[in-house]
Amino acid sequence: MLEEYLEFCRAVNVPALPDETDVDVTTDVPTLILAGSLDARMPTFLSEIVAQGLPSATMVVFPEGTHVQLGEVNLCAGEILRAFLSDPNAAPDTGCIAEAPRLGFPLPDGTFSAE
Repeated sequence: MLEEYLEFCRAVNVPALPDETDVDVTTDVPTLILAGSLDARMPTFLSEIVAQGLPSATMVVFPEGTHVQLGEVNLCAGEILRAFLSDPNAAPDTGCIAEAPRLGFPLPDGTFSAE
């Protein structure tokens, strides 16, 4: 990617910016981050790092034994997402998390890993 950037700079005769001009990009757009202890691709600690860089981030962490797979498996995550899309500035109602079953991952035979 860097080589491509430098090549384009040379092609249009624009000098590349020096490294000391790099700054971390932030945004004030409301952002919802859903995390769960079984989420292997985006563990909770990585979601927390992302949330720290976004001033208007709302992070919802699902408890041990759960993950945030949307669809029919985690209806609670869908409820929270719909409420956020309806009013991104409102604090999310996370009451459904306490009531959600701790199913784990769906397995190919239709059972769940935590059963």
